[in-house]
Amino acid sequence: MIKVDGTKIAYPEELPIQPSQNQIVYDAKKTSSKAWIWDIAIDKVKNIFSNIFTMGILIFCQQSGHPVIVYVRFPNDLDHIYHYARWNGNKWIDKVIFKCQGKLLEIKHSLFLY
Repeated sequence: MIKVDGTKIAYPEELPIQPSQNQIVYDAKKTSSKAWIWDIAIDKVKNIFSNIFTMGILIFCQQSGHPVIVYVRFPNDLDHIYHYARWNGNKWIDKVIFKCQGKLLEIKHSLFLY
């Protein structure tokens, strides 16, 4: 595992790592909003522009070989704010994709207890 700047965090035999060893993209302590990562990927092709049509929104992004993250913030139980964050080589650029309200799923009785 490495940080975005190439600094080694740990070899596989050194796992698991501590949260403090990672780089912060979104700090929930600053906003008191919990968050959930949906996907992490690497733009593998450099200097090519691509059009991605997702959920009715056209996003133009330059593929750079850097990591990208899609995550959602939950300021409360009814608000969901979806983000697209990408490393530009110097810092994380974090953009809101869309906001929605309402519960996604409510289960009153569950067979699974966590």
